[in-house]
Amino acid sequence: MLGLKRLPSLLKFSTFASQRRFLKTVSLTCMPRNVGFKIQEVSPSLGKDKTVAEDGAHGDFSSSLFSMHKREELSRKLFWEEKPRTVLFTKKPRDAKSALAASRMSKWLTREHGIKCLVKPEMAGEFDELGHECDDLYTYSPEEASLIPTTVDLVVTLGGDGTILHSAGLFTERVPPLLPFAMGTLGFLTPFSVKDFKETFSNCLDISKGMHATKRRRLECLIIEKDEERELQRGSVLDRFLIMNDVVVRRFTRPIVLPIHTTVDGLDLVQYGGDGLVIATPTGSTAYSMSCGGSLVHPCIEGILFTPICPSSALNRPSIMRDDSVFCVEVKRTASVISDGVEGRVLKPGQKLQVTSVEFPVYTIHRRDDITAWVSDINDCLRWNEDLNERRSGDIPTA
Repeated sequence: MLGLKRLPSLLKFSTFASQRRFLKTVSLTCMPRNVGFKIQEVSPSLGKDKTVAEDGAHGDFSSSLFSMHKREELSRKLFWEEKPRTVLFTKKPRDAKSALAASRMSKWLTREHGIKCLVKPEMAGEFDELGHECDDLYTYSPEEASLIPTTVDLVVTLGGDGTILHSAGLFTERVPPLLPFAMGTLGFLTPFSVKDFKETFSNCLDISKGMHATKRRRLECLIIEKDEERELQRGSVLDRFLIMNDVVVRRFTRPIVLPIHTTVDGLDLVQYGGDGLVIATPTGSTAYSMSCGGSLVHPCIEGILFTPICPSSALNRPSIMRDDSVFCVEVKRTASVISDGVEGRVLKPGQKLQVTSVEFPVYTIHRRDDITAWVSDINDCLRWNEDLNERRSGDIPTA
């Protein structure tokens, strides 16, 4: 056990302010390059494993051809080529319990497995109050942040689904495997408990054992200045970002209908007025898209979800398109663009949002196979297959 109940008094009423210490800084240029990993799929029809994707030691995915058996394969397992050497911890912001958990985990990983444990520079200050608890945690210079993708072998997330989305967003190309621990309010993607971290890490770091892993596709989003003569030439792309869940185009707070025009592969898909639209990955199908009436889609299914938000016509329905489709969205009024829950971008008339699949997926480690994990997560988080009377009685406090 981590003894997290002692943490509030430790942080709030600490009498050792004079002994505050900053995390030591390590140079990423002096650290070894990341190790490789392989993904093997188990096919019940074939009765054996086969390697379908490989992450090289230099962070490149080898191209792989998928056979017709792919739709029958239910389980992916991740195998390390070498024992991981470097772990990056990401955590729920301004959360004392996750800071202590990272400190205790890093101490055990360093002493039992000789692993170097890192945290992002902007989060280093959250560990100051812990004193000697974080002697085995290091940070790095912000100027060396570009070296993280070729240095880190494993990303450990301490929080909820939002922490996982943020962690994936740190990598514009190759993404190390993510090991998610549940310390947030929602846990579609966080299967592991902090209290079992020693067993979880022991299984994950054993190169002879494979860990169940779910492949989660990402989408590339470009905001382009619309100009037929200069389109996609240098200088016409105003912004580029990747998403793991969804990108949302919606009207601002003024109660005015947003006119939207959407094309797929250059063909008109729909033109309507409404509050906006959601373009999501299968992983994001349980998020904003679901609340707008979109279908729930297993993360291993290849597709892109298109879900209107409060369309003015009931004929504008959610749809699922091929994952190699190219979506383009245009608006007649300035709209807000939200990527994986992060606001701050806008789409103006005369610009377009282009959305396509990208070749750098995210592998999240799970305790069960893809099908079992997804169904159990749906039942646990959405409370499916739960008797209505049991649900009601569970909400009534007992004496």
